[in-house]
Amino acid sequence: MPAAFALSWKIQWLDSFPVPCGEKEAILKRIERFKPSAPPVFVEFSVSLSGIKVVLVNEKHNCNPALKHAYIYGS
Repeated sequence: MPAAFALSWKIQWLDSFPVPCGEKEAILKRIERFKPSAPPVFVEFSVSLSGIKVVLVNEKHNCNPALKHAYIYGS
């Protein structure tokens, strides 16, 4: 991700769901009812001014570039 500054964390990815724009109460209810549909996987989650990137990580916690999934907003 080309950016001057980025924050990254190695986390367990549980699942994702769409979020309606600007509806705080609806989002809170959705989080309260959330149940993962699959076992968690380890990912590296990066946030920068360019966007958000999620990269799958193997068992040794090394990034696997063949399994990159980038979600870039505002591009």
